[in-house]
Amino acid sequence: MPMFRELEALAPRVYMFPRDETPNTIQPNIGVLRLKNQTILIDAGNSPRHARQIMAAMAGEDFASIETIIYTHHHWDHTFGAATFNASTIVAQSQNSNIMANYATRPWGVQYLREELYRDPQREVSLHAMMDAIPDWREFRICQPTITFNKILTLYYDGLTLELEAVGGRHASDSLIVRIPEAGVMFVGDSYYPPPSHLHEEDDIDLALPMMESFLSDDYHIYVDGHGAPRSRSEFEQVIAYEKKRQGLLEL
Repeated sequence: MPMFRELEALAPRVYMFPRDETPNTIQPNIGVLRLKNQTILIDAGNSPRHARQIMAAMAGEDFASIETIIYTHHHWDHTFGAATFNASTIVAQSQNSNIMANYATRPWGVQYLREELYRDPQREVSLHAMMDAIPDWREFRICQPTITFNKILTLYYDGLTLELEAVGGRHASDSLIVRIPEAGVMFVGDSYYPPPSHLHEEDDIDLALPMMESFLSDDYHIYVDGHGAPRSRSEFEQVIAYEKKRQGLLEL
């Protein structure tokens, strides 16, 4: 696993710490918003180690401290790095609270993950990725949201507007997206993905086309999902067209 990656600039004050593309490594893109008095993260990474990589990429670049984290959804690869940042505010969709509260009751560690693997072998890839991401659980803890909302929440910071919308979906019921209209950037997390592999049939790989089409807007020219490269609007439209053909909704 690469130990150092640089932030990628998407627009003025809007950055991304890119995903790790190593096979079977589940480490998503992280949004980084550079404001005058604080830094905001969109997702918290998959582990304390991932969190330290993000902070290392910010070091020496005059970023303010990380005070706010927005969870796009509850899955471990998007939330398990949160404690390392010591952020004062965590924002999530309202369903996230109960899920993270349940997470907080679990005896996280290698033994627990081995027991989970024995109980549900279909989770092998994810559980092994979690073991690799967090070899030492002593500094790990679950961070629950401090601000939640049901459908829409708009936040204003230093001339940037963050429009949060709960979109749900088959991948995670608490999925939300973050629109930044001044930057023309939309962070969509894993919202339109199929369910996690252990929860769907072998051939259930369909993307959520109606949801994807609802994201299209002339006001947004960069779309960032959880595990792919940033896409222009035209590239995002091409993904939709390809998926329609794959699902038999358009002629090949």
